Amino acid sequence: MLTINSQPSPKAIVIWLHGLGADQNDFVDFINQLNLKEFMFILPNAPYRKITMNQGIEMRGWYDIESLNFEMQDETGLQTSMRYIESIIETQLETLNTKKIIYWWIFTRSCFSTIYWVYLKIKFYQSSFTVWLLPEDGNI
Repeated sequence: MLTINSQPSPKAIVIWLHGLGADQNDFVDFINQLNLKEFMFILPNAPYRKITMNQGIEMRGWYDIESLNFEMQDETGLQTSMRYIESIIETQLETLNTKKIIYWWIFTRSCFSTIYWVYLKIKFYQSSFTVWLLPEDGNI
């Protein structure tokens, strides 16, 4: 896991999840170019796992993808990844002086993100390239 702009009281914490086959380093230059020094960015790595849709090749993935028809889902992989991300969030909320978390995922399929947010009990800002869900008061 990589942290950019580590600080005790960030304006917000951004948890940035990479897509299939990528890793924590793929967005470092982009994040640095954003020049958001008051935001702390956390870039976790998905575990290496065999991805069925890619002929079983082992690569970083938050869950196994069996096909693009969405009929089968890797429930175990989804649950494991959800627990991992939730542990990161809980640790940050316990140790830092902020309650603002922005969750950003870079997936071709947002299955993991959708399921994760259904189970999550804490209010967060959620984002992808096309969606911003802001808090009720509209303040970041």
